[in-house]
Amino acid sequence: MKVNLYVRFSTRYGQSLFVTGNVAELGSDVLADAVPMQFFNEELWALSVEIPAGSGAVKYRYVLRETEVNVIVTGKQIGRASW
Repeated sequence: MKVNLYVRFSTRYGQSLFVTGNVAELGSDVLADAVPMQFFNEELWALSVEIPAGSGAVKYRYVLRETEVNVIVTGKQIGRASW
């Protein structure tokens, strides 16, 4: 099942948003394996990902990275979905 995530979040130069979650397609909650979101403009980021049917409850969170190496904010879980 294709899942589309959109978030309005203002970033500055050098920052990127990622998504991690409790399924392999979202990095299995491993920050190093978080999936990068696509930048659309100064305040809109998006991600389309295929989640297999029957995956159960999918929990995810957004991750803000300052560089490729440093995670500066992991945030709290702000989304939940079940398939």
